[in-house]
Amino acid sequence: MQATTATGQSRPATFTENKYLITLVFVTSLFMFWGIAITMGDVLNKHFQHVLSLTKTQSAFVQFAIFGAYFVMGIPAGS
Repeated sequence: MQATTATGQSRPATFTENKYLITLVFVTSLFMFWGIAITMGDVLNKHFQHVLSLTKTQSAFVQFAIFGAYFVMGIPAGS
């Protein structure tokens, strides 16, 4: 896609303006850290079962609470 300047010359379209680059990096890194935290919860689940003497059912309720919050809070957030 080509962008056109005021003089009519075409130039390649930029990905984003430089003033928004820090914001883009910040938001992108937040999604990366969010994904790491969710993945760590899955990995630590087995260790929590052992240390806290949780059954698989109790552990499943912990997972349900974590991911159920996306459904419960998604409804008011989408309104």
